[in-house]
Amino acid sequence: HSGAWANFFQSLMEMKANTENPADFWAAFNFWVFFAVGHPILQPILQISDVLHGSPGPMVADLVPVTFLLGNIVAIGAFALSSEIRSAVNVFALSAFIAYVGAGLDGKAGLGDYNLALDDNYQGKVVHGCPTYEEVRQPSMADFDLKKYQGMWYEHKFHDWTQFKEVYDTSLDIKLTPDGKGWIDDFGVKGPAPASARLSWDKSPVANGAH
Repeated sequence: HSGAWANFFQSLMEMKANTENPADFWAAFNFWVFFAVGHPILQPILQISDVLHGSPGPMVADLVPVTFLLGNIVAIGAFALSSEIRSAVNVFALSAFIAYVGAGLDGKAGLGDYNLALDDNYQGKVVHGCPTYEEVRQPSMADFDLKKYQGMWYEHKFHDWTQFKEVYDTSLDIKLTPDGKGWIDDFGVKGPAPASARLSWDKSPVANGAH
């Protein structure tokens, strides 16, 4: 993904050069970093959680299966005693992280929900960063009644790297402010989805929903 990384850094430098207030640039960049890092970290966490709740054997303190505990002791011991194992795991983890983020930068490896590109194509032209409403507004929106936007909305599908594919039952209850120029929303979500963590999804603190 070297080409995607090169385009990313070039776009980043252009953004920095064209942003008058440095604080605005770093706020946007930190927002990007949060989600770029959050996605690849969440994947192994869910996998480890499934291993934890799927491990056989009696429970220790009614919390952890003894086989999972023994496996951790063996892994920690190997890390402590072997510098070669530590180095190999560190190199693998760093390489996997760089490749995963790179896949998000160029939309490869089937990661359609992990689109990290700063520039995107819209109607055959490159849109730098997040497009303005005027850039994407369609003629069909001329008679749009904002009041009809109020109510309960349910997420059906998304193509947005700021969303986590591991959640489900996402809803948004929207009400306009009294002046009609803003809105108040109640965002609801459950997670992780059963398909993302088959053995441990119901152990999540937000398995039954959070707002």
